[in-house]
Formats: sequence, C-alpha cells, structure tokens
Amino acid sequence: FPGQGSQHVHMASILFKENFLFRNNLEECARILKSLLNIDIIELIYPPSSRVERCKELIKETYIAQPVIFSIEYSLAQFWISLGVKPDFMIGHSIGEYAAATLSGVFTLEEALFIISERGALMQSVSKGAMLSVSMNEKKVLSIIPNDLEIAAVNGITSCVVSGPTKSVDVFAKKLSKEAISSTPINTSHAFHSSSMDSILDVYEEKFRKIPLKQVTIPFISNLTGKLISNV
Repeated sequence: FPGQGSQHVHMASILFKENFLFRNNLEECARILKSLLNIDIIELIYPPSSRVERCKELIKETYIAQPVIFSIEYSLAQFWISLGVKPDFMIGHSIGEYAAATLSGVFTLEEALFIISERGALMQSVSKGAMLSVSMNEKKVLSIIPNDLEIAAVNGITSCVVSGPTKSVDVFAKKLSKEAISSTPINTSHAFHSSSMDSILDVYEEKFRKIPLKQVTIPFISNLTGKLISNV
C-alpha cells in the first residue's frame, strides 16, 4: 500500500462506477469521514468537470490526502479479497501501513479513519515543506545533500527521497538537474519523515493511545523494523 503522493482525482473511477463492493466500501469510508472532516471525499475524488482543478489542489492537502489514500487502499483491498485474492502478508509505506493494519484487524475501520484524520490534521499544522524522489544511492545523496534537507526514505539501491523546506528542495532539484541526475517532486504539502514532524509526536501519541490495538490476523511488515508484525 503506497504512501502520500500517490493520490489523484478520479483514481479507481472505473471500479467505483462498475463494482458494487468497491463503491460500497468507499462510500462507507466517506460516511465516517464526513463526520470527522466535514468533507465528502466522494465528491472530492470524483468531481464534476467544473470542480476538477479545485479538487486537484485540495487532494494535495495532507489532512485530506491521507484519509483519501487510506480509503481507496482499503476499498481496493476489499475488492481483491472478494475475488479470492487474500494476502499471506502485507506491506504499506507510511499511511499505507495503516491500511495493512486495518485489514489485519489491528484497528476497526472507524478507529483507523479517526486516527488517520487526527494524524493528517496534526501533520497539516506544521510548516509547509516538500519532498523529492532522487535516483541515487543513499551514500551519494548524503555526500551532496544540504544541511537543511534530510533523507526521508531509502526506497532502493538507487532510489532515495529527500525532505525539507520547499525552497531548499527546489534548489537541490535544480542542482541535480544540472548534474544530469534524475529527480521527481512528490505530490505532498509537507516535509514528511523529517525532523519537521517532531513537534507533533507527543500529541499524536496521546491520541493513538486511546485506541485499543487488537491481534494481527494477517501479518504485515513494520515500517520501523522491516520485519513481519505477528503480535501487537
């Protein structure tokens, strides 16, 4: 299950139109989120042509993007499971790990959407930032990265994500371009997986502790350890 940056207007539109189970699950997520966010994510994901450009901007905002991504991932997974494709184990990046945990039974759907909405709102509250996917190995990135940027993720041998202030990320991207190093901006509003998130950790932990975690029924891989979670 991917993390933030993968979202876009009209995603899974054919499934929404043609598959009752997918649509039913997404509408259930939308119903719960309406009370939490006062936003109808169905109208946001599948807007009329007159609102497409506005919704494209809204869906980038963290407090909206995270619940939307989770809802699509959860509904899509339920669709696959209905076809008999049940996972032996799962992996999700960042917000995607919450989708894996919910499908595993650690959270109820209501609990997951509550904590994801709280998470998104807290992350939205910190200073704006940017993220950049860089086609370079971790060691080389560390040798050229400016002091105000951080490596947010190491996705592969030659794939890293850099995170930090928007202006600094833009300058770094231009530097990489001049050196013929490929980089791609990630569709986010903040510098995730960086020290800019430190200020919200205690508040988020307090909210998270209100949720009673339940037993894992389908193992999933921890973003923290890289190992299968078998018991919370």
